[in-house]
Amino acid sequence: MRLKKSSCVLMWNVLCIHIDRRLALLLVVVRGPHRSQNRKTHGNWCSAMGKTKEKPKKARSRTRGGLSPDKYLAKPQQRKLLSFVKAQADLARARGSKRAIVDELICLLLIEAGLRADEVCCLRLRDLPVCHGKDSVWIDNGKGSVSRTVEIPRRLAKLIRRFCKSCRGKASPEDHLFVSSKGKPLCYMTLYQKIRRIGEKSGIGKLYPHMLRHTYATRLYAVEKDLLFVSDQLGHSNVTTTQIYAKTDSESRRKQVEKIAGQ
Repeated sequence: MRLKKSSCVLMWNVLCIHIDRRLALLLVVVRGPHRSQNRKTHGNWCSAMGKTKEKPKKARSRTRGGLSPDKYLAKPQQRKLLSFVKAQADLARARGSKRAIVDELICLLLIEAGLRADEVCCLRLRDLPVCHGKDSVWIDNGKGSVSRTVEIPRRLAKLIRRFCKSCRGKASPEDHLFVSSKGKPLCYMTLYQKIRRIGEKSGIGKLYPHMLRHTYATRLYAVEKDLLFVSDQLGHSNVTTTQIYAKTDSESRRKQVEKIAGQ
C-alpha cells in the first residue's frame, strides 16, 4: 500500500524534529547548557559532570572593637568641618545668598543632632523649635515606622529659628524645611552630593552623611557614657546596635594604651 505524498512529508517532518531533539540533547551533554539561559542549571550541570568544584562559602567576617577609623571624624576634622561651613555661611549671609546657609544647617543636623539623611530631607517646620518652641526636633515616622524626639543644643535651635525666619519666612508649618529651587522637598542624592562636596572643599576628603551621624554618636557617648540615651537619640530599636559607639575613640582605652608606652 503506497502512502500519499502528504503523509510522507508529515512523517519526514516528525522524523526531522525527533532527530533535532536528539542532537540538541547530545549538545547539552557535551557542552552544557548556555550560561545566559539559566545560571543555576549551568552550575548544576558543571557539578554533575565534574567540570568544576563548588567554591566553599566564605564565613561572614566579624568586627571587634569600635567603628573603623574611616567611618567617623576625629576631633581636628570635626573642628575643621564646623569652621569651614560657618565661614561659608557667614560669607553667604553677607552676599545675600542661601546655598552655603542651607549647607551649614544640614551639616549641623547631621553632626550635632545625629539625624539620618532621609530624616533631614523629611523635616517639616511643624517638627522644629520654630513651631513647637522646644529645643528639640520631632522625627515623624522615622526608620522602622518609629517616631521620636531628638534633643538638640540651644545653639542649633537658635540657628534653626534664624534659618526659618530668613529663608523660609513664607512657609507654612506643613511645608518641608529644605526645598529645591522648584519648591520640591530635598532628595537624598542632592543631600549626599552636598556633603561629599563639602568634604572635598574643606580638605577633609571622603565625607558622607552617615559618617557625620557616626561622629555625633561617638561624641555623645563620650560625654556621660549613657548608652540608653544615645540609643534613644539615634532611634535604634535595640541598644545592642548602639554598643559599637562605646568602643569607638574611647578615652579610657587610650589611657590604658598610653600607660604601657612609658613602662
